[in-house]
Amino acid sequence: RFASRHRLRLVVRNTGHDNAGRSAAPHSFQIHTSLLKNITLHRNFVPAGSTCGSGPAVTLGAGVQFYEVNAHGAKNGYIVVGGECPTVGAVGGFLQGGGVSSFESFMRGLAVDNLLEYQVVTSN
Repeated sequence: RFASRHRLRLVVRNTGHDNAGRSAAPHSFQIHTSLLKNITLHRNFVPAGSTCGSGPAVTLGAGVQFYEVNAHGAKNGYIVVGGECPTVGAVGGFLQGGGVSSFESFMRGLAVDNLLEYQVVTSN
């Protein structure tokens, strides 16, 4: 509402990796998600609205970068399909663009193919 009332362009920004420059957004009202760093390992993830588990999974906050989830995975015995650059956000535009990884996608598919659930926050 604030951005709309003051006629500001609203931009949600994670790490700022964007080849098109959208994350720079000069003269905009930016919501930074980079400090949302929670990582939760589930031994048997149960999707919203379900009573059945789907097996092991990891839930990531909006600001988690690949180097963080990779370090957590190394300690806890899992891997994720990730980008080439360790500072790319793990759940933002990388996944929304399909999540292509030159090494991992060949063996495990696109990152988005491995996504079980997204929790989306809307402006209303």
